[in-house]
Amino acid sequence: QTILMGFLSRCAYQPPKTSRDLQLRERLAAEISTWSIDLGFNVVSKMIETSCSYAETAYCHTSSEHRYYIALYTACMLYGEDLGERDPDSVAQFARRLISGQQQLNPIFDRLAELLKEAHNYWTDVGADAIVTGTVDALSATFIEFATAGMKVAPLASRYPYYLRTRAGGGPQYTHFMFMRSWRETADSYLQLLPEIEHWTLGTK
Repeated sequence: QTILMGFLSRCAYQPPKTSRDLQLRERLAAEISTWSIDLGFNVVSKMIETSCSYAETAYCHTSSEHRYYIALYTACMLYGEDLGERDPDSVAQFARRLISGQQQLNPIFDRLAELLKEAHNYWTDVGADAIVTGTVDALSATFIEFATAGMKVAPLASRYPYYLRTRAGGGPQYTHFMFMRSWRETADSYLQLLPEIEHWTLGTK
């Protein structure tokens, strides 16, 4: 936090001061309450605050349905990143169960699978494809992080941390979330912006 705040202050960053979307927060809280898994009050509060803050700030230009999708998606991914180590089989088997149409091992990932099936309704084909593949890649890389927690990085494997970070960081998904299908029906009008945006997203997420 200290490093990030120092970086932002040196960049003369000004917070957007977007308003809190109370309807979004209530809707997300109601959704999470239906998940048949005991997450605990503190975890749920963190999920709601972090997920809605993402949607309210970076994606305030999108519709309410898009913001809800992004907030719910973020809540699901936060579970995988922050708590998935306690439930590694659910993380590890997400991709294989997704492509085979099987029920996930965790109801949170069942909801995430449903979101991926809806992605093409909200974003361009290019964007939705990136959201789907980026999600699978991120959860796969997250499982690698869990499984190799005690592994020492070889001196000559200097780019391995960067490789794993780019896979697990979620850059493609959160970059393409910016461009609604209703705003940009095809991706040719924004494709050349993506490398710069994704670089920034990976650096700050």
